[in-house]
Amino acid sequence: MVRIRRKTPLELSEEGYVERKKLHYYYPGKRLTEGLKFDYFRVRVSSEGVSGVIHILYFGDYIPQEWLSNAWEDLTGSAYVVDIRACKRGVGNTRRLSAYCISQYVASQKGEKHFSWSWGWCFRGFVWAWRMFMKYLGPKRALFMWHKLLKDGFLWFGLVKWKPPPNPPDLVFILEDYVRSLTWKVQRRRVHHVRRARRRGFEIVA
Repeated sequence: MVRIRRKTPLELSEEGYVERKKLHYYYPGKRLTEGLKFDYFRVRVSSEGVSGVIHILYFGDYIPQEWLSNAWEDLTGSAYVVDIRACKRGVGNTRRLSAYCISQYVASQKGEKHFSWSWGWCFRGFVWAWRMFMKYLGPKRALFMWHKLLKDGFLWFGLVKWKPPPNPPDLVFILEDYVRSLTWKVQRRRVHHVRRARRRGFEIVA
């Protein structure tokens, strides 16, 4: 991954992987001496192929397939088969993209799987934050809030606005206070229904 980020469009052109006249087509607005942008999520399946197969979803600059194949062969000593494809259209629905990646590259894969990602893939501490969401909010509400966080970049917990990256003590305090407020609202709503039922002459069995 470091090898990709250190590569520049100018080097790719000088080495014959990209025609010079097409540099600004593939890298519009980018300095030709600047390293390639490469943020990724990787799934390595050890049971596939001779020495395992790596599935990578990445956002970033154009990478020539020929250069990637040569670099992979140089790293492994023998493997050179690399299949790299761009999305035909922009990613308009991130939920569908993530669902596709999970179904194709995680759920349907047999054998031991290893996951890794770049620092720029998501905010730092997102795994811990997700676990706290699950612990305090439960799966359904945690998933709803998580989608909203990734879409907007922040969340409102009552009157408190929270933005990542997470500060562990702060996030735990915010979540605990938020859950207490939800519990209080549920209890208040139940008392209201009980009082209204009694006014109508119904018997309440707790």
